[in-house]
Amino acid sequence: MGYAVGKFTDDDYKKLASLCKKIKGKFLVTLNDDPYIRDLFSDFEILENGVKYSIMKDCKIRDKVNDELIIKNY
Repeated sequence: MGYAVGKFTDDDYKKLASLCKKIKGKFLVTLNDDPYIRDLFSDFEILENGVKYSIMKDCKIRDKVNDELIIKNY
């Protein structure tokens, strides 16, 4: 089971994880907390963070704290 969100496909997330493994510098990316994402980026440090999407005025998740991952290689 994948994690296709918006215009990104599961293949796009696989490519992103692969590119992150080849980066010679530092990187930091944030994505929604999901088992598929955790598995793809398991080689990196993953921090959990709660986020409110306050800019999305007509969104059902606006005032709810949503689980987000901070993924980094440093």
